[in-house]
Amino acid sequence: MRAKESLVARRRVSTAPVVAAAALAAAFALPAYGADWPAYRDGPHNLNYTPEAFTPPFSLVWRFTTEAAKKRVPPVVVGNRVFLAAGHMMYALDGVTGARVWQYAAGAEILSPPAYAQGKVFFGADNGKVIALNADSGAEAWTVSTSRYVRAAPVVVEGVVYAAALDRRVMAIDAATGALRWTVRVTDEVWGTPAVRGGMVYVPTADGQVLVLDAGDGRTRTQVTLPRRRALLHAVVASDDGMYIAGRADLRALGLRGALRWEQSYDAFVAGAPAFADGRLYVALINGRVQALDAQKGTVLWSFDFKAPMSSPPTVAGGVVVVGAVGGTVYALDAVTGKPRWRYLARPPGLAAGVEASFDLVAPAVYSDGSLYLMWNDGSLARFDDAWPDPAPPTIRLLTPEPDRVTDTDLPKLIGAQVFDQESGLDASSLEMLFDDTKVEADYDPYSGYFTHTIGKDSPLSRALTPGWHTVKVSARDQRGNSASKLWRFVATPGGEAEGAGPAEQPEQPGAPAEPPAVQPPALPPYQPPTWAPPTGPGQPSGEEQQGRSEDESPVEEEITE
Repeated sequence: MRAKESLVARRRVSTAPVVAAAALAAAFALPAYGADWPAYRDGPHNLNYTPEAFTPPFSLVWRFTTEAAKKRVPPVVVGNRVFLAAGHMMYALDGVTGARVWQYAAGAEILSPPAYAQGKVFFGADNGKVIALNADSGAEAWTVSTSRYVRAAPVVVEGVVYAAALDRRVMAIDAATGALRWTVRVTDEVWGTPAVRGGMVYVPTADGQVLVLDAGDGRTRTQVTLPRRRALLHAVVASDDGMYIAGRADLRALGLRGALRWEQSYDAFVAGAPAFADGRLYVALINGRVQALDAQKGTVLWSFDFKAPMSSPPTVAGGVVVVGAVGGTVYALDAVTGKPRWRYLARPPGLAAGVEASFDLVAPAVYSDGSLYLMWNDGSLARFDDAWPDPAPPTIRLLTPEPDRVTDTDLPKLIGAQVFDQESGLDASSLEMLFDDTKVEADYDPYSGYFTHTIGKDSPLSRALTPGWHTVKVSARDQRGNSASKLWRFVATPGGEAEGAGPAEQPEQPGAPAEPPAVQPPALPPYQPPTWAPPTGPGQPSGEEQQGRSEDESPVEEEITE
């Protein structure tokens, strides 16, 4: 964790709203890193948990974008390096600036999340190779070839790399030399990432089995066949005394020897492997529900329902559960109560005029030493930090009715704006709207950023809007305390809906305008969440890869992010 004196860096600055991370780095040097996130789901047990305290608010430090990064492969963070797979490339990024340090072309798509150990970066590729690179230079250290894709993340324990491929092979490889220690054939393809714990390797297979292999020699110690033999595409989560397996729409707890303890069935797909922390399991469903369960009993401790489907599995940092929803909203929920503690709207849909764009979190969040790393389906990886300055206020746009335009007096009448903040995030509790200098109740949609009030529905006016000039003022504050406001006016006149008219002429005295041409301003478009289907996650099969499978055993139905 960071030294106490390093917190002095958390101070306000007055600079231009847009400042490059490289320029700020010199004046606001981030403290030395302490807690790394060196592997997929933060380690060989696949818990997706760090005990490090989650300390919002956060500010955007940098954003690294590549079209190929739209795939669901989360990064790993070690010291001041971030390792990211995107398309055919493995990148090393500078943790402070986001600048590219080196890149390595694998010769095939990389859908295997990387792992770091002993100065090397390990990952698999769709050319059937397990690859080790020098973490400092990106130079190739060794490769091991298989006959099919390697999609599961490698797991590194005590100098041994455990890797699995779609040719049904599970391998133990010497991390230093690339020499094979052992290799075994299992019952079917391995898409989900194995867990390694207590000298055992827990391997999920596409024919609905979990094989428990001896980590020393690869011999099968236990073979567990799950009911209905559904393909297992997610990582195995291994705690001190049990393992947890997410299926298509169910979750099971097994003893380390394979005995079934409990199972939960759901009415929606499970959005990837659960997170485990402090005796609780956290699971996200794509219908927008997040649950905490007692890991021993399987009983539901709390449930939180979102307005939009989940687009990523949960990550637990300290006492919060971080999840992402379709539309770009990231939530941090209290791990004990399920109540929201922090919210960030990445970007509202339709930032470009007339374009309705989705901005979904597509991989589990990564949290390392006060920095939050989020990956969206626009191809970008962003770093947020709790000590980084945020000089920019919130953005208020899409004013409705349009300023100085004419509208009719008929009710109901929608007024409002789109409000968001792309740096530290909007403080939704600060939102305020005044209509004709009177505060009115307005609704904020966190998934679109729209802050609106309907005159005649949400306010006492019931028949008609008074003819003449009216004012609207919207005010907001971000989570660093920067504030912004927009004040505009429009004129209401009976029957004022003639098209093609320009702005109304400004009256010399407010409230006594000349006869203005009538125009109906475009209404604020209602937010419609994008159509969404279960995503293909890291290491999971696409439809083309499933040709030849029968319906009963096909993993196509289970293409859900790990």
